[in-house]
Amino acid sequence: MKIKEIIKISLTKSLFFVFLTTFLKKLFYLISNVQRQEDTIIIDAIFNQIYCVIIFGLFLLLAYKSYEKDRKTSFNDILTITLFYVLISYLISWVIDFSFYHFHEFINNSEEKSKTGLLGLMDFSPYHVNNFDLIQYFFITPYISILEFLKSGNFSWLFNIFYPPSFLIATIIIYFKSLYILFEKENKTKFYALIPILNNITLLRITNKPIWWIVPLLIPFIRFIPKFFINQILAKTYKKNKSFAFGMTFFPWFFYGKLTLENKSY
Repeated sequence: MKIKEIIKISLTKSLFFVFLTTFLKKLFYLISNVQRQEDTIIIDAIFNQIYCVIIFGLFLLLAYKSYEKDRKTSFNDILTITLFYVLISYLISWVIDFSFYHFHEFINNSEEKSKTGLLGLMDFSPYHVNNFDLIQYFFITPYISILEFLKSGNFSWLFNIFYPPSFLIATIIIYFKSLYILFEKENKTKFYALIPILNNITLLRITNKPIWWIVPLLIPFIRFIPKFFINQILAKTYKKNKSFAFGMTFFPWFFYGKLTLENKSY
């Protein structure tokens, strides 16, 4: 593992991600001199969450590709790149939020002091900065959001979980990357790995299981049963034990990653 190279690549790709999302969004707020909430509609529509997730995932994949070029790459390398990319992205995003927030406060300080009564209460600012808290951002907030989603069924809580930079998004990318490589090894159409349902059908074909198993595979919780039998065959094929198949079933991003990415030369 070349840690200096990993940090360099992660930093470079993080800068691109943050520039195309957080920085440009705040810059457009500043250029447009946003004063009311309705003034943010177009900018927020451009830099929406789906766009940010795509950019985040794209540059994470580019970070992998940059490191894998002409180099034997282990699964630990992939995990380390992911860790640095996500953490550096969070740090740079926070610094940008902090800078724009206080810059806006500074240039508008005199105007705010002159406002009194109801007018002062109606002030709007598109700039916000949270406390720098890794535990709160990466663990507590997603945990609370999942609990609230399960209690209320309100999908808006999921936005807190899937807002980049996010380890959860990164683990999903690792899982699909692992499937992509697995399909390549098994001489299957690689891009099927990226298509829900079709990737499960391909796994059934690889393990010689009945195609009708796709039905229970689509049912929450019940899907773990056929999935385990599929993973048991894959684990045996790649000389892993039965407990590894359990890991592939309940923590697929990690164990599929170890199965396909460990000690692979690209």
